[in-house]
Amino acid sequence: MASGRRTLLLGAPLLGGCASFGPALGDLEVIHEEQSAGVLVHRAEVTRPSALGRTWLGSPFGRWSEGLDEFFASPRKEEISDPDRLCRESLRTLKGGDLEDADSLAEAVHWASFLLEEDPHPLSRTEAALVLASVPKLPPSAGAGPSAGDWKGEEAELIASLRALTARLEALRREEALDPAGREELARRIDVLGAAPYRRSAEARGVARSLARLARLERDEVLRTRSENGARAAAVRAARLSLRKGLSDSSEFVREACLEGIVRLEGEGVLPDLGAALVRDPSPAVRRRVVRLVAKAPSPAAGEEAMLEFLVRLLEDPDASVSANAMDALSQRTGRERTLDREHWRGWWSRRLLERASGGR
Repeated sequence: MASGRRTLLLGAPLLGGCASFGPALGDLEVIHEEQSAGVLVHRAEVTRPSALGRTWLGSPFGRWSEGLDEFFASPRKEEISDPDRLCRESLRTLKGGDLEDADSLAEAVHWASFLLEEDPHPLSRTEAALVLASVPKLPPSAGAGPSAGDWKGEEAELIASLRALTARLEALRREEALDPAGREELARRIDVLGAAPYRRSAEARGVARSLARLARLERDEVLRTRSENGARAAAVRAARLSLRKGLSDSSEFVREACLEGIVRLEGEGVLPDLGAALVRDPSPAVRRRVVRLVAKAPSPAAGEEAMLEFLVRLLEDPDASVSANAMDALSQRTGRERTLDREHWRGWWSRRLLERASGGR
């Protein structure tokens, strides 16, 4: 499995890029640098075309003046007084982009996921999590794809599909025709790539960018639509994987942003599992955030009993504000009179368990 997964990563090249975010993508790239120890840092001095040059070349005047574009595009050193702030501003640009567009979505998710996992500054990672939390949810018809268990041993199928994608991109450059059988097989391969249960965000976002590039270049309408749908599905999976990983971030602000994003993308049905995972979170703020999300979830919700059990467990929370919030949430979810009496809620839960054991509700 390990060798197959390495091949999968190599087979998902970071192809192409989306220009719809203007200089934001370029800024995210130039201010980040990987040190020899594999640690990502922010550069205070970068080499890039000047802001004036980038504005000029994107204007009608820039296209008309062939003699000046080389001057304006020539790289030059620039000092950045606050790289972290520039990173956050660039990430906000991604959040404000057209994330309904498959190409823009794949590019935004790539950068936001990468920086959520690797950026050294908590505020930048928080902003990256907010970008991922804002991606469009997949329609119910798209589903979440098969689970990792359903795909056990299917790495070879993914590798073959990635090779078919690479071959199609090469064929498009040579303007080679595609026969009906080849077209049907390629469509199937594209669907495989979009639905695959990637275990790592890097895999999913690499595939999303490659599928988005195919959608840009593909002339066949059916294959183009399938590529766009596959890119969206892979990008959303990458976002969800990165947000899940962010729940163990060292910053409580990042964990809170990731928690909100997961619930938004996956629905309130994930709250019991999230509650079980975060009931021992070291930050009271994170525990309070889970309680608030449980309190405002539609009632009755999927996993209602598990939600109530989570709230009852928090009656013993060492932080008084968390336990008080949990009792308020119990009142909201059960319709019972509000009280901050722990013994009242312990007795209520004991009676509820006895009713359940005797077949009551």
